[in-house]
Amino acid sequence: VQEVFSYACVHCRNFDPLIEEWQANQADDVTFERIPAAFSPAWAVLAQAYHALDTLGIRERHHERLFAAIHDTGRQFVNIEELAEFVDGFGTTSDAFLAAARGPAVAQRMRQNERSLSTLGITGVPTLSVGGRYLVGMNEGRKTALDTVDQLIAQERAGATPVDATPVGATQPVSSTPSP
Repeated sequence: VQEVFSYACVHCRNFDPLIEEWQANQADDVTFERIPAAFSPAWAVLAQAYHALDTLGIRERHHERLFAAIHDTGRQFVNIEELAEFVDGFGTTSDAFLAAARGPAVAQRMRQNERSLSTLGITGVPTLSVGGRYLVGMNEGRKTALDTVDQLIAQERAGATPVDATPVGATQPVSSTPSP
């Protein structure tokens, strides 16, 4: 299961506690990863920060902290240097953070994210992807979205291909080419 999100998205911030609780209750055969969306230059800076923090092994320490800074205090991060100042002294230095953010590993992950979002045809957040085959949006509500993900996981475990994904709510098959 992949969650496409942005720290700049209030809906992602509101969904985060639910997805955290959901993730904590999953069996070992369910993997979960976040993909930060970079739909704008401002969001790209936040996605770059996500990957830099992950590279440094301190992403979880800053995950809620970033949401809170943006949504609770109205903080805006215009560039990666402002984020470096924000994380300085909290498990890293600004120099180490900038080195990671500007390094080849983060650049590669940013390109991989862009390809993934394009392949999946994701244009909004938060969105969940199950097995790279189904997208689950939040149109029917966050709880319904997670119930739908659970149904799709059960189908994947059983090796069943759903005849019609429409009844499970907000799912759609993922195509290899985005819709025009």
